[in-house]
Amino acid sequence: MIIKRKRERIFYFLLIPSSLVVLTFVLLLSVLVYNSIPALDTLGLSIYTKNVWDPVDNQYGGLAAIYGTIVTGVLSVVISAPFATAIAVFVNDISPKKFRSFLINLSDLLAAFPTVIYGFWGLLSLGPFLSHTLFAFLDSLFGLNRITNGPSILLASIVLAIMITPFASSLLREVYSQVPRSIDEAVYSLGLGKWELVMLKLSYIKRAFLGAYALAFGRAVGETVAVSLTIGNILNISPNLLDPGYTIPSLIISQFGTAYGIQYNVMFALALFLVVIGVAFVIISRLILRVRL
Repeated sequence: MIIKRKRERIFYFLLIPSSLVVLTFVLLLSVLVYNSIPALDTLGLSIYTKNVWDPVDNQYGGLAAIYGTIVTGVLSVVISAPFATAIAVFVNDISPKKFRSFLINLSDLLAAFPTVIYGFWGLLSLGPFLSHTLFAFLDSLFGLNRITNGPSILLASIVLAIMITPFASSLLREVYSQVPRSIDEAVYSLGLGKWELVMLKLSYIKRAFLGAYALAFGRAVGETVAVSLTIGNILNISPNLLDPGYTIPSLIISQFGTAYGIQYNVMFALALFLVVIGVAFVIISRLILRVRL
């Protein structure tokens, strides 16, 4: 009995670090809010509603960065979703068993790649290739009139999609593999084929889809290095996805080193809005789960 109580005490003691996660988030949010207050007092909500960056007159507005963050995040998830789902299904139900572990290890390795590698590859290899193929086709088809043949919002979104696909597929793969084996047996006993089985299993884990893509969206909007190398870093608000743009992380990393005075506090205000975007996306995802699923 005494040994059991000691084990319980040790267990409860080990649970203490879990509370530090909540405390860390609260402290992080407090630091962002505290350092954002001077900028919000001086510039107000124009930090989020204006597109201007003038250190000489101390006029700052990150609307273009907010626009670029949301567009690249959503577009990367839209591009990534079918590929991540296909990889999860292929690994679990279609690929030969002797290659399954290799594919899983390869996917996990790609998910763990340093993001700067994706950024350099996107800038030096993928960008020039797409510029003369896909981007040239879109330009001729829709008359987009590209400003540059280099970095753009679409290129950054595609690089982000490639980067988050292994991450999202690994989450979906684990959930997909937990579907009861009895479903397979029931489907085959009714004389149905592989297609019907896959669709049924996907509907069985439909709640996991939104969770996986919510995490993938969070990683996409917070990405810094890969986006900075491929988006162009220009304060530009344009529906033309072939134009360069900016995101909040890329704006912070490019300006924070030389920021001073109120500009320093503007960086924190934009970082705070980035947290708001992530939290809002999670809340919306949960509301969709309650209403539609």
